[in-house]
Amino acid sequence: MGFDFSAVEGEDGLRLHGVDVVVALSAMSHAGLLDLDARPPMQPEVISDRYGLEDHEIEDWPFLDSTEEERAAFGWPGPDPQRVPACKLWNNEIWLISPAECMVLADGADEILSGKRPRFLSHRVHSQLIARGYVDDKLPAEVERLLAAFGEFCRECAGRGGFWAY
Repeated sequence: MGFDFSAVEGEDGLRLHGVDVVVALSAMSHAGLLDLDARPPMQPEVISDRYGLEDHEIEDWPFLDSTEEERAAFGWPGPDPQRVPACKLWNNEIWLISPAECMVLADGADEILSGKRPRFLSHRVHSQLIARGYVDDKLPAEVERLLAAFGEFCRECAGRGGFWAY
């Protein structure tokens, strides 16, 4: 599974992807910022089929202009405005993270970094990162850097119409 997050608006290609996303989402989940039970009003396959997206087209699709109807379908809000539906971030379907959801994530990253929310990275994620040579024994500093970058990304995207997660 690959993670790609791209700002909705702006020509500079503001993106975040890969292991950085996994680390940030793991911390966000543990801090209670993701709603693990929220489900979309339509299943992702139905949405992709409805808009005629083939697997090889999905990678380029978010960069095209989208209609309000498409943004509504892909950007459905979860039931709790203080949490972001986890399924919008953890799978390879296309979802739109709204500006309000971006701010929940950006503020959440700040709260984790300041100690107002729990700080945790699962042993499994820690082990995977070390095995890939991505971090050394200074994992907490690396996690702080990744969370800060994720928070900055989300805050910037809040002013750019949100971001596409795919």
